Amino acid sequence: MNDMGRPFRILLVEDNPADAHLFSCMLRDLDLDLSIIVAGDGSQALSILAGGYGGCQASAPDLVILDLNLPKVHGYDVLSFLKSGPLRSVPVVVLTGSLNREDEVRARSMDIIGYIIKPSTAEEYDAILAQLRSTIETRLRIDTDGRKCGGPSARPGGTNGAVAHGLCPSPPAPDPGTLDQMMWR
Repeated sequence: MNDMGRPFRILLVEDNPADAHLFSCMLRDLDLDLSIIVAGDGSQALSILAGGYGGCQASAPDLVILDLNLPKVHGYDVLSFLKSGPLRSVPVVVLTGSLNREDEVRARSMDIIGYIIKPSTAEEYDAILAQLRSTIETRLRIDTDGRKCGGPSARPGGTNGAVAHGLCPSPPAPDPGTLDQMMWR
């Protein structure tokens, strides 16, 4: 848990259900105390960020993992919303299938903390998993043993919904009709 006594909250914005499930499982397999909400398109992400949290930093996600090529509202528009308002300090990692160098340059110019191209091999998945673990641990300020290092700490072996062998239940999907009442799980 972090210093507020709650799981580290991640908003995963991904329109491909298979990718969303895979990355949710990967995150849960990190064996950190995480709460993951999945938004299936840019519009849903904006509803979660604006309506669900009222722009309140205290109830904002601790990390946003954002695909760029989203239906309804493009990932750059979601990124602009995040970086131009009260949630501008929420760290964002872009996770995209785009190999276009201009996309990376543009995203990095918008103050993201990481740019990850979606993997296509097992080795690339492992590398991304290590990168995400490092990013989250840095945010939690813990070492790999789970000991507190002068800041928020995570419970080693915390309850995170992971099941052995990389399988996990489907991540919770927000109901668009109740986004204004969304709570982190």
